[in-house]
Formats: sequence, C-alpha cells, structure tokens
Amino acid sequence: MKIITGDRMSGKTTALIREAAKVGAYIVCANRKECDRIHAKSRELGLDIPLPITYGDFEMHRYMSRGNQLMVDNVEALVNYIGRHTVVACTVNTDSETTHHLTRVN
Repeated sequence: MKIITGDRMSGKTTALIREAAKVGAYIVCANRKECDRIHAKSRELGLDIPLPITYGDFEMHRYMSRGNQLMVDNVEALVNYIGRHTVVACTVNTDSETTHHLTRVN
C-alpha cells in the first residue's frame, strides 16, 4: 500500500488523483461534495479517473469495480466513519519505498 503524507494543502489529493488515473482505481472520500471536488480536479488536470465514491457508497458496495483497487482520500476520516468514534491514534505498516511525504507549496 502506498501512503501519501503531507501538510494540509500540500497536494496529497492531487497525488492520489494522479495515482488513480494510472491504475483506474476508485477514490473513496468522505461525502458527495468531496467526490465532486476530486472529480472536478481530475478534469482540471486532464486525468481520467472513475467517478469518486463516498464512504457510504463504498460500505454499501454501490460502485462498479474495474478491479480490486481502491484509494482513500483522508483515511483518518474513513476510520472515524467506520468506527463511529474519533480515532486518536493508529499504526500503518510502511517502508521508505511506499511512503511519499509532500510539503506545502506556497
């Protein structure tokens, strides 16, 4: 699993869109507004991605899979959604080849 980290507004979602376009993966995000924002950004970038889906769509399997690959925008919000509680810490298995940290560009 590739992990993209960075500060707010550092380009994490844009990087996720680029990755999704490469492999045709769905992006799962918090709500319809975020789905629309991500889809608009992909069009602005000239990238073709499947229409992003909400956590609820994902949970109810309301999407047509092009394979078994999904990408999650703001995974901490998904964990909170699934658990219905605020998650204050978690662990992630990673190595230097799969973690990409972005710094904010002013």
